Amino acid sequence: MSFATQKLSHLIKKYGATAIGQRVGLSRTMISQVANEKRNASGDLRSQLTRYGIALSDWSTEETAVVRPPKNENTSISVAKLRGIDGLREAIAKYNERIGAMTDDDSATAWASVLRGKADASDRLAKLQGEGEITVPQIIRSKAWQEILKAIYPALEKHPVAARDIQGALATLET
Repeated sequence: MSFATQKLSHLIKKYGATAIGQRVGLSRTMISQVANEKRNASGDLRSQLTRYGIALSDWSTEETAVVRPPKNENTSISVAKLRGIDGLREAIAKYNERIGAMTDDDSATAWASVLRGKADASDRLAKLQGEGEITVPQIIRSKAWQEILKAIYPALEKHPVAARDIQGALATLET
């Protein structure tokens, strides 16, 4: 369990999953699933939880992609959970093998499931490799941004009004 999910679990015990979920715009079920690491927290959720004492640096820095196997066993890829770029490349290779083995006799659902799995893994790989447009949540999760904040915080502590103004400006970027 990551440090962030431990903190989130503590908040849930203290205030309740419903209250936390309402504050961040999610259901109590989703908040509980994130706390139990059954779901990954989005960048937006991570940013919102900084207001409740869960720093972005508390989250695991390694991206995780969850590949949900389709219901039809003929289309399932044996890798249920992948970590990092190498895991994603391995999953894409397995999807390619499966696509190559599929025939016109396979159902449209099976085709859609395999193609969707490959597309999801390819999209995640592209994001991890820095391809595509960089979003504010990606910047906020980056190590470079965390280093910038560490450098700025001591100066801002001396100027509480400026710190409050900057915090408000950054909060509008996060949403």
